[in-house]
Amino acid sequence: MIDVVVIDSYEGLEALAPELCAWGAVAVDCESNGMHAYRPALCTLQLAEAAVGAAATRAVVIDTLAVDIAAVPWLVALFADAARPKIFHDLGFDARLLGALGVRLGGARDTAVAARFLGHQETGLRAVVLRYFGVTLDKAMQRHDWALRPLDARATGYLAADVVWLGALDAALEAEVQALGIAPEVAEETLYALQRALSELDDARPPFARIKGFRELNAAGRSVLRQLSLLRESLAMQRDCPNGRIVSGANLLAMAKAQPRSLEALKRFSYGSQHPEVFDARWLAAIDEGLARRTLPVDEQAWCSLDRAPSDLGSRKLREEALSSWRTQTAAARGVDLQVVLPGHCLQDLVSQAPADTDGLARIAGLGRVRIARDGETLVALLHPREG
Repeated sequence: MIDVVVIDSYEGLEALAPELCAWGAVAVDCESNGMHAYRPALCTLQLAEAAVGAAATRAVVIDTLAVDIAAVPWLVALFADAARPKIFHDLGFDARLLGALGVRLGGARDTAVAARFLGHQETGLRAVVLRYFGVTLDKAMQRHDWALRPLDARATGYLAADVVWLGALDAALEAEVQALGIAPEVAEETLYALQRALSELDDARPPFARIKGFRELNAAGRSVLRQLSLLRESLAMQRDCPNGRIVSGANLLAMAKAQPRSLEALKRFSYGSQHPEVFDARWLAAIDEGLARRTLPVDEQAWCSLDRAPSDLGSRKLREEALSSWRTQTAAARGVDLQVVLPGHCLQDLVSQAPADTDGLARIAGLGRVRIARDGETLVALLHPREG
């Protein structure tokens, strides 16, 4: 039985300060209303002492709609303390929520990264807890709107269950990571995930540039997509819902390609929308405006500057094939997962940037000093076979 302490006041949190500050390692999870609101807010913060070998028996659930954790100096310092491990499962989401409040993380660990680098195909918390401890976590409230109040016993029990196993899971995974000798790679990927999450807080891309595949469009198509994406943002803001609930990014891209000219033709792009009633003449007007403009504003054209010249496509393919083949062979020889040898994001960045020396390799995010020291010369030679 888990003892769940719910904190919904500053006085209650201060009373727990001695206990929380005495924990050597902290299991952490966050919940938001991101599936229900235009701008997600941190709604709850769950903490538990990171027990080893078994589930923690006590969890703290902080109602962050009632308590501004960024205004609690000792709690902010606890999160920033690099000597005190903070254990997450898939920390990117949590790091963004905390980072938006100005709370930074030191000593972050990620059991999802460890599970992935150990080669597990299913790395969700439910799957790995079941694998290691034979316990099935109830995920029935995974899509719940955590801004709703009050938090009843079912909700707080669900929230607590997401942190009480993290300490034991981290210990079990760490033992396997150490046995394989891949701790530096796991640490590097965790740092990469954290830095990427924080960089997304300052995402300056206009709405159209956040839609996967926008570079497939010609200049007029991009102009149409820009106007459609601005309309989608406006409607999502009015309804206080995620923009994907108005229309998915894939449907928006398809609309920019097809450029429907009637309300009847427009309807087929509303598939999957939770607000199909919004598909009206405004969308046709946005398409007309995009076609009239014919191109993006000058200050937004830079977001298309990563387009690849056709002449480079052949050499890119050769670089990707060479790296992929080497990665597969090296992983088999070392008896480790492909991601340990070279994470997929590093492979793609190497293919795109093709650094010519180890100084250039150091600029590949997430590659890390250990991989460069071990495989740097090989990577440069694979990227530049004639020079190598």
